Amino acid sequence: MTPETIQSWLKRKIFWHVAGCWAGALLSLLAGIFVLFLIFLLTYIVLVIGEGGVSAVVGLFSNREFHLSHGWRLVISWLFVITLCIEWVRRSPWDLGDYEKADTVSGARALVPLFGASSLLLVNAKASATIITEILYIGPRLVLTALPLAREAFRSRNLETAKCARILQILGSRDKAVTYEELEMLQPNADWPSLKNSLARVSGVIFLEKGLALTDDLREQLCGLKSVN
Repeated sequence: MTPETIQSWLKRKIFWHVAGCWAGALLSLLAGIFVLFLIFLLTYIVLVIGEGGVSAVVGLFSNREFHLSHGWRLVISWLFVITLCIEWVRRSPWDLGDYEKADTVSGARALVPLFGASSLLLVNAKASATIITEILYIGPRLVLTALPLAREAFRSRNLETAKCARILQILGSRDKAVTYEELEMLQPNADWPSLKNSLARVSGVIFLEKGLALTDDLREQLCGLKSVN
């Protein structure tokens, strides 16, 4: 289990990790754009359908007709999508997903055989609103998920494989955790703040209060490298 062997293994692992991050970012971005387009299209359709009802109400009180041009429908639909994205950024994800127990009214459960369990949402406004909000947030959530994946791909490219390989060799040769003091003595010229950030990206490295250790899975992988080479 030489540092060169571990470094070669790390490079392969980083390559596939970066490739996975870019693939996930691209798929998330494309899926988010597609969902946002569907929301935009749905908003446009709602405006077209709702225009007739609003025009009828306006006609009751005046002789004028209410009409939205194609351009205004596009503007309103785009504003709705942009506002949806801004609202998703502003609010915490923990605000969603909190479904209170449905306070069903008498006889509401009799609708279940006819209309399904979703009929119970009709008598719980908060649960219904939460579900609709979460569905609308799918688009912004997918688009904005691509950003941290892209950042992770950029950061992983700068991982110090040579220095990490030497630290992994030291940790793999010990049965117990190695203190930070001992690691600094073995690697006196290392930039430890930067090196710790690189080691944190290696799955299986355990950061303890006084030192570093490896999980059993990572230790087995490193031992397997010794038998291959």
